[in-house]
Amino acid sequence: MWRVRSYARPRRLGENPDNNVRIIPGDTLIVHKADIVYVVGDVGRPSGFLMERGTLTVLQAVALAGGTTATAKLNGARIIRKGPQGMSETPVELKKMLQAKSPDLTLQADDILFVPTSQRRVLGKRGIDAAVQAATAVTIYSLRF
Repeated sequence: MWRVRSYARPRRLGENPDNNVRIIPGDTLIVHKADIVYVVGDVGRPSGFLMERGTLTVLQAVALAGGTTATAKLNGARIIRKGPQGMSETPVELKKMLQAKSPDLTLQADDILFVPTSQRRVLGKRGIDAAVQAATAVTIYSLRF
């Protein structure tokens, strides 16, 4: 004898434990894959992050990824989303979001948040590093002779 139970929406145990369905031998359970958002590019820890409560915003995803690095191009961030017509890109004003001047955007399952590297900042950092190394070398040379 087969029993089939159907529910209009997935149930969460934390919502109300009194409404939990009792499972008996022979029941079939279907467990859906957890929704994931990916954060890649110039962030502390690029990775995929679970959408535990069903929603995740851009700022929450960046925080989970360890924040942006010093060389991140905040104005070049974008959300890459696969839709029925293919891939689409949505520009993200990450700098304004971090300054609370622009609303935080909600991400969808399987979205990719890409934070590019600013080549200008990379070159500026390399220039500063080279200047510090040269100054150190001159100081050491002048102390020795």
